[in-house]
Amino acid sequence: MARNKQAFPCSRVNRGVSLIETMMVVTLLSLMMTFGVPHVLEYQQERAWDVSATTLSAVSAAARRYIKDNKDTLT
Repeated sequence: MARNKQAFPCSRVNRGVSLIETMMVVTLLSLMMTFGVPHVLEYQQERAWDVSATTLSAVSAAARRYIKDNKDTLT
């Protein structure tokens, strides 16, 4: 079977454009990750602090309530 130029419609120029487009997308994604990852990590750290603060507030309130309810038996 003889190869036909219609069987491979991608010309050499089109493959080069695809390579340039792919490189641009990879560059854009790497820039987005470079600036985005620190913000995501900071957001996760803030949420961890919020959870810790909420838990400690609940423990503090429970301890106050326990001391108030059992003041006579603690002394």
